[in-house]
Order: sequence, then structure tokens, then C-alpha cells
Amino acid sequence: MKAEIKDSLRRAILKCLPLLHQLSDRFLETGRVWSKRPDGGWQGEGRLMPSRLKIFIAADAEIRSESTGFESLFFTEYPEYSEGRLVGYDGTTYLQLAHDRALILRCALGCLWDRCQTFACDEAAVERIVSEFAEFVDSPNIRVRFQAQLLNYRMHADTVNIGDMLTIRRLNDREITEFHGGSQTVGLSKRPSLDFGPIEFVIEGEVDVTKSFGGDLFRSKPLLEIAREQFDKAVLCLRTFKGGSVGYDWVHFNFLKFCPCTLPSYRAFGLGIHPGVYWISEQEINDLTNHAGQVFGLREAALEIACARLADAEARIRPQDQILDAVIGMEAVLLAALENEDRRSELKYRFSLNYSTLFSSPHERLEAFRTAKGFYDLRSRIAHGGERSKASKVPGDKKMSLNEAARLATEALRMLIKRFLPEANSPPYKRPTFWEHAYFGLVDSQDSF
Repeated sequence: MKAEIKDSLRRAILKCLPLLHQLSDRFLETGRVWSKRPDGGWQGEGRLMPSRLKIFIAADAEIRSESTGFESLFFTEYPEYSEGRLVGYDGTTYLQLAHDRALILRCALGCLWDRCQTFACDEAAVERIVSEFAEFVDSPNIRVRFQAQLLNYRMHADTVNIGDMLTIRRLNDREITEFHGGSQTVGLSKRPSLDFGPIEFVIEGEVDVTKSFGGDLFRSKPLLEIAREQFDKAVLCLRTFKGGSVGYDWVHFNFLKFCPCTLPSYRAFGLGIHPGVYWISEQEINDLTNHAGQVFGLREAALEIACARLADAEARIRPQDQILDAVIGMEAVLLAALENEDRRSELKYRFSLNYSTLFSSPHERLEAFRTAKGFYDLRSRIAHGGERSKASKVPGDKKMSLNEAARLATEALRMLIKRFLPEANSPPYKRPTFWEHAYFGLVDSQDSF
């Protein structure tokens, strides 16, 4: 970008800032600011704060006047951004920058407010905005962060990596305020639709997107689809690692550097997340990271089904649905070696016997065999409309509630997944000889436990 265009934008910003700073004392509104208490909880406090929307409305004429010189230079030098031309990033939204010829200056001033929380900005902050705008114009790509708050998630650590692309991170006070408080007229879309209180952790990743104009819309995968795929896989990791209701609600996108384009937020519709606590201790961080690496690299169909069913079971409210999901997931692994013609009979027996071989002592195997039979019978009764009572007999003749049976079934499926996930590239459970050897307590180099 030519120096004269950058100089023109810089001058326009510096001329507008004193007026906006003066107006910030006049146009106030009640907002909420969050801070962390010494006991680890969060406290919200109502405060008067500048209303950015009202400030920009009051200063609109001056902003338009100061923008005239810059916009004339810019749109003459870069006609591809002129009126009637759409600009955006592939897989995101598009807009006409020249439809409102003061838009670029107004966005630059808004970005300064977001970064500094004041219009009394120093020249270094202004220079960064100008340089980043030049980079937006000159570069074909820009970095985008996609982010979602993790509902019910708790841990002692501040960060943990999930897969190759994602990080779970603790928010600071300012970020919590942006999500759950702040001005009444800014940031409302960031707030979760369900009242989980201040949500302290986010899961986020970054990706480069390519700038495109009007006629080249959506050549690549939409940004929302990229984010959803990554977040859904991360939730799959968490729900298969340990029990608990965990998930996300809204997906947000932000440019890492100043960009006059816009990125919306989207509601992530799916299985509802009921309030609870999903806790990761310091001792579990490394195990979670290793587990996530295995799940993100998983390409084996039976284990993928098992993981998906366990993740769904963790989000169910009715124990009947949890049991159905869990037992179907167990079937996907325990009966994966059967040929089609073998599936017509003896499924419950094979299901139960195969499950029992994963335990050590004869007593444990007998108990596991009876437990698996109970799971299969309970699943069949529920699937065929026969289960109406709140009590069931799993395992053996031991009575327990449907909720207890559902939890036992989901933990059994989790055990199966963790047992075979490290061997997913060459799954032993798909070889009939694996189970045959296991029936007789045999272990060899190919079918080792």
C-alpha cells in the first residue's frame, strides 16, 4: 500500500480520537464487569461505562468528514474494493466496503477501542492499526481465530492442547466481561443462550483464510464447518476420556489483526448440555493430551461408532437413551469380527463372552460375562418397548436403578474404547483369532492383550 494512503488513514484516526474521547464522558450506560474472587468464584458488578454505539452516532458527521480524503485515495487506487464490489474471505461472509465510505475509518476506531478500552490511544497503537490495514489490502490471506466457550469445563491448569489445532484456555477478567457483561449494546451475541454462569474456559483454534472478491464466493470449505468439525472432535475426546456433561453452545470468529470485514457468531445446535461439572485434574492433563491425539487420528469405523455413541450417551438425560447408546457402542467393537451371516444368531452370547475376556481372573470374567448379558437384555427390552420399570438387574441378579445401569454401561464402553484406541490403526478385535485365543487365555505376538 502506498505511503500516502497510510498517512491519510493515520491522520484521519488521530483527528477523530480526541473528539471520541471527549464524547466518552458524556454518553454512558450501565454495564456489568466481572472479576474473580479470592475463593475462585466470579463476581459481577454494575458500572457506568462509555456507550460506544452512542458515541459513534454522535460523532458520525465528523467521522465521515475526516474520512473523505482517505476514502478518495483508497478507492481510486484499489477499484476492486469500490462500490458494488463484494469483498470477504472464502468460506465466510462478504460485504461492500464502499457502500458506507466511512466504514473503514469507523472500524479502525472501533478496533482501537476494543484493544485499548479508551480513545486516548498512543501513536504506537494507531500505527499498528494502519500497518495491519495495509497488510489486509496487500496480503491474500488473513489469520482467523475460531472460539467457543466450554460449558461445565473446569481444570487447575491454564491451558491444554487438544489435537494439533486446538487449545483449551482459561479466560481472564476482561474476556469474561466481554462474554458475560460489558456494555448493554455491544457483545450481546457472545453470551451463551443457557445460564451456566460465567464460563471460564474456551476452546479455540486458528486458520488462514483467503481473500476473495464478488465472483469467487465459497470455493473452499466454510469457516463454520471447519470450526464445527474441530470442536465436535474435541468434545468427542473429552466425553470419551471421562464421564460428565461437557460441550459448547456458540461459535465465535475473530480476525487476529485489524480487518474492516465482519465475522458473525453462530449457534451450535446439537444435543443439549445440562448443567454439571466436568473436571480435569493436573494429573490427568498428559493422559488427556495423549487420548486426544489418538481420537483425532482415529480412522477405524468400529471405534469411531463406539466413540460417537459414548459421546451421545454422555449428553442424554434419559437413562434408557444412555443405555441404548452405550450398548450399541459396545456392540460395534465386541462384534466387529463377525461376518454378516454370523450375525443372525448368538449375538448376546458372543457379545458377553468377548467382553468377559478383557478381564483377568475367572471371578472377574464371570462377573463381566453376566454384566454384559444384562446390558444386552436391558438394551433389547428398551429398544422393543418392554422396559418400563425404574429398576433393572445388571449385573446378574443385583438390582440397580436405570440411572446406575446407564452409568455402568457408559463406563464399560469407555473402558473398551481406551483399551483398543492405541491399536486403532490395526484393530485386533476385528480378527476372529483374537477372540478365539482370548477364550482360552492364550496370548501370542499377533493377538496380545
